[in-house]
Amino acid sequence: MPLIFFNKYKHLILFLTALLLSIAIYHTGYKNGANAEKAKAEQENAKAQQKAQKQAFNASEKYQNTKTQLEQERKQHNAQIEKIIYRDVYHNNCLDADGLQQLNNAITQ
Repeated sequence: MPLIFFNKYKHLILFLTALLLSIAIYHTGYKNGANAEKAKAEQENAKAQQKAQKQAFNASEKYQNTKTQLEQERKQHNAQIEKIIYRDVYHNNCLDADGLQQLNNAITQ
């Protein structure tokens, strides 16, 4: 009986087997392509993230350098002002030439 069934539907069974096999092969290829696209997108995302981190680091480094430089200039300026303020002036003027120069420099900045 099974042999008669096979002979009778042989072409249909071969067609269905070929169809299922082709669907399986297509699905495998589709998954491989999707995985490749996913890996490519993740790689591009990682590159973009590294670039953003590098830019953030550079901006932070620039900010710290500027902050340090301004702090040093402020300390130096304050030290000069204190030195000029505590200097004895025996004239009728409130500021001597150095004090006036420091005052003019502070105004122009």
